[in-house]
Amino acid sequence: RGLRVPDDLSVIGFDDIRFAQYMDPPLTTIRQPMRELGEATVRLLLNILRGNVKDAVSVTLPHALIVRASTGAPRARTGLTIARG
Repeated sequence: RGLRVPDDLSVIGFDDIRFAQYMDPPLTTIRQPMRELGEATVRLLLNILRGNVKDAVSVTLPHALIVRASTGAPRARTGLTIARG
């Protein structure tokens, strides 16, 4: 379609996989603490199995936006329409 990243389109990933920084252009991504996520999941599962959790539980862990070259500032709208399909 002739679109260029980040000139025409910004791309963002999730999980900050190892290769994100080596892509062309390097991928902007969300980094989350994978080890802590696993530990929190196991703790919650054990509490559920022990009957200590009666209601739905939401757990939010710290995360970070890692800005790399795959994102850019929005351009002024020029009437460009991108066909889908």
